[in-house]
Amino acid sequence: MMIPLLSAEVFAAGPGPRRRGWGRVVLIAAGTAVAFWSGCTKPEEEVPPAAVKTVEAYGVTLDAAATPSQVAYVLLRSLADDVQAAQAHEHEKQKAALKLTYSLAAYSEIEQRLLNVINQDRAEKKTDLGDERDRRLFDFTRQWAPIVAHYVRSFDTDLQEAVTKMQEEPDPEGQRTSVLYAVSHDPTETAPAKQQQATLEIELIKETVGGLSYWRVARVGYRGRKAGVRPPPSAPPAATATAPAGGN
Repeated sequence: MMIPLLSAEVFAAGPGPRRRGWGRVVLIAAGTAVAFWSGCTKPEEEVPPAAVKTVEAYGVTLDAAATPSQVAYVLLRSLADDVQAAQAHEHEKQKAALKLTYSLAAYSEIEQRLLNVINQDRAEKKTDLGDERDRRLFDFTRQWAPIVAHYVRSFDTDLQEAVTKMQEEPDPEGQRTSVLYAVSHDPTETAPAKQQQATLEIELIKETVGGLSYWRVARVGYRGRKAGVRPPPSAPPAATATAPAGGN
């Protein structure tokens, strides 16, 4: 079944001092470009429940005490693993990376943003995603790897080095923050133009479960990039074909 999805990156919204309104919305269909990128995950394959909980990966425990930068670090590692596994046709490794990425999502926030768009032209408003909730949220988060694919070679694999380079921009209420992280396509180049530099922006929201609040990811995009603008093409070409670029 074709499931309408919002672009994971052009989903430019979220309340905050720097964002008001929605900006341009992009709709894509699962099973076309996104399915090509994540072809190892069959439509009938069971998707894990969308339940916020403690996640342990790459030597980091992402519980209620974890910082936004720690969550962003694990996310970038899982996205890099996804990209590299896809390029090497290592389907089981890619599947594991996809599920790790999914476990870091701000499920309730993403669901509400999806509903806001779905309900725009509906007389009878939906209040939840129903039986397809887990599948839609999973399909949404698997768009994140294609968005960053061009830059994964510059992702730090050491936690301390990565966190040192990250800049957090929390909102006054302390319920959401943006983590900025400078990236490049080719970090071995000395000329900035050849490096193809960019600034990733990862938006995180506090999701509360059982009285505990966890920082989780609501959007992956780029700082200063207009909606609809893609990063330069990377290999394989199919990777960026799935990336709904732009800039929640």
